[in-house]
Amino acid sequence: MTPQFKKYNGLLFLMLDEPELKDGQLIIGYPVADGSKEWALWNVMNKKDICHGGSEDGIVVRHKTKRTVDQVWRIIKQFSNGWQIYEEEPQLRKTVEELLEAQEGER
Repeated sequence: MTPQFKKYNGLLFLMLDEPELKDGQLIIGYPVADGSKEWALWNVMNKKDICHGGSEDGIVVRHKTKRTVDQVWRIIKQFSNGWQIYEEEPQLRKTVEELLEAQEGER
């Protein structure tokens, strides 16, 4: 399922599917840390390209992909935190398209 996000008081929150009761308080979402997997997905959903890792073994996720948000999320979850906004470099990294096509070819 695709995560849902809300901004509140300038902070980004990941919304829970169902509210939780924790220490007597109703929890409906959690703050999203910069560079986290959730932060990465939110940025793609908001038309920003992101990247993870070094230029030779890293990945670039472009917001203008033909893939669904769920497919992009599946790839992002395979990597640790440490995502950044992507700035063009002369040397291209692997794209989500290349990774998904490679995985689909393995089936």
